Amino acid sequence: WLNKTTVFNKHIIVKALDKRPKNVPLITVSNHHSCFDDPGIW
Repeated sequence: WLNKTTVFNKHIIVKALDKRPKNVPLITVSNHHSCFDDPGIW
């Protein structure tokens, strides 16, 4: 359970990447809520 990733609404980011004009950068913002970020720190 520590090495699984779940991606919600993946189709939205895939569409943004695939349909943007050539040479146009894509800026993304990522935010998360976690009480237990890195099991390695324990």
